[in-house]
Amino acid sequence: MRLYDPASARQRGALRDTVGERAERLVWAFCAVDRQALEEAVLSEGRIRPEGYHLPNIRERGQTIRVSPEDARDMILETVADYAEQSTGWQSDMQLGRSGSAPGVAGGVLWPGPMRPTLRLAPMSRFCRALRALADADADADAPGSAPPLPPIFNDCTAELSAEAEERARDLYWSVVSAEPPAHGEAAETALREATRLNPHVGEPHVVLAQLLLARGAFDEARACAARGAALLECWATAWDKRMPWAAWLNWARAMALQAASRRWPQTHGGMESLGATQPEMLFRELNDARSLLGETA
Repeated sequence: MRLYDPASARQRGALRDTVGERAERLVWAFCAVDRQALEEAVLSEGRIRPEGYHLPNIRERGQTIRVSPEDARDMILETVADYAEQSTGWQSDMQLGRSGSAPGVAGGVLWPGPMRPTLRLAPMSRFCRALRALADADADADAPGSAPPLPPIFNDCTAELSAEAEERARDLYWSVVSAEPPAHGEAAETALREATRLNPHVGEPHVVLAQLLLARGAFDEARACAARGAALLECWATAWDKRMPWAAWLNWARAMALQAASRRWPQTHGGMESLGATQPEMLFRELNDARSLLGETA
């Protein structure tokens, strides 16, 4: 947004020649439209208006911009992707007035914070339902044009997550993964099961539960949890718990599913490290259990 001046006809023309007319128009709108006003309208009405919007121009005071329903749809879709990829609990703490700050005030919230997951999923689910409603209406009307595919999250954009359920699920999950000493046993499993019940739309709670189940030899349930976690991670293509990157979460879930299928789980340091050497074509991998602690010799 700083490298591109939406008021410059020359820059707009150069970008249009590079990415095409429609893509340039979306870039221009993204830089000029008051997107917060659009988000608030969609959340309050639960839909994307079929007649489109007239929204404030953030570059020219007192001016408005006509936004078609198609462009509004694409901007909301971009917002969902943006929130999913970039949000952590740091933004949520600022918005909700956590860590001693007033709501919306950043001064009391240290970046990046403890890296709790975001609390933006509830509004994201409502954005997705609005996208689904517009797509269904277009399908019923046999509307022309090529709409972008909807993301396969929140049950293909049909489910709504409440803010209360999201926060309770996030806090239960965090109570397990941040515990010192590490949480284990029935209490940890119960907390994670409740987290997955309250918010069944993210994969990491299933993945963590799978490891607890593997540790006590509950292989069948662990395999199901790991598979469910991997499937949800694949739907999002980004991590909810951003302490580790998405690919690490996904590969960890797959490794656990493979070992659960073989009904084996390592009990040593060396065995745990050897999980990362699993090859995609292997049904399971023989584990190196020679080393039980750092510094021990085989």
